[in-house]
Amino acid sequence: MQPRRKHTMAVCAPGEDAMVGTMGLLVEEYGRNAMLTSLVLLPGAPVGGHGHEAGRLLMAYGFGRLGLHRIWAGHRADHARMRDVMLAAGLHPEATLRQLFNAQGVWHDVATYAAVAPERIPQTGAAERHILDGDALLPA
Repeated sequence: MQPRRKHTMAVCAPGEDAMVGTMGLLVEEYGRNAMLTSLVLLPGAPVGGHGHEAGRLLMAYGFGRLGLHRIWAGHRADHARMRDVMLAAGLHPEATLRQLFNAQGVWHDVATYAAVAPERIPQTGAAERHILDGDALLPA
């Protein structure tokens, strides 16, 4: 049996059980790497402006339970607000992939960011530490 490669987690407001969005982690087939994927929040979600927290918690799950070494993410380079979200999540800028994909007849650059376990783990907060230590109720 192959290990699970796709992990999709529910995003809930702190202290609430109602799902207001999702975020994913795609474990790559080589090494101990994964990509943060698709943060999606419902319009008007009570966590608006705090999407980076979902990324931080999901990275803690990846570095802790999954034993990953490197987690990366990207966004369209013309979505300037996403840079602040990536930095707030604890990701560091890496590269710009020029004209990576075409949407509606326009080629788009993608800005990439990454975090590595030896640098990220010492910088985690209490909620992340809870997940890293295996105390949180997250699925395997």
